[in-house]
Amino acid sequence: LNIMNFSDEERETYESRLKWLRIEASALKKIEEKGIEKGLEKGITRGREQEKKEIALAMLKECLSVAQISKLTGLSAEELSELQK
Repeated sequence: LNIMNFSDEERETYESRLKWLRIEASALKKIEEKGIEKGLEKGITRGREQEKKEIALAMLKECLSVAQISKLTGLSAEELSELQK
């Protein structure tokens, strides 16, 4: 593609389209980065919740009270009851 052979109008249209494509690519990249960031945050949160549950299960096996476990892990009595099932 030889831009030099374009008329002024064709060149302007071509350059306008290129500019739009660059803006679009930049926007898509930002969206992708935000999606990755949110995914990482969600994964970290899920990992922490899983870790709390594993610790709570270990505490239950050591016969700590539900009140103590709830206080230490932040899990509700209902959540602890579900873990025991």
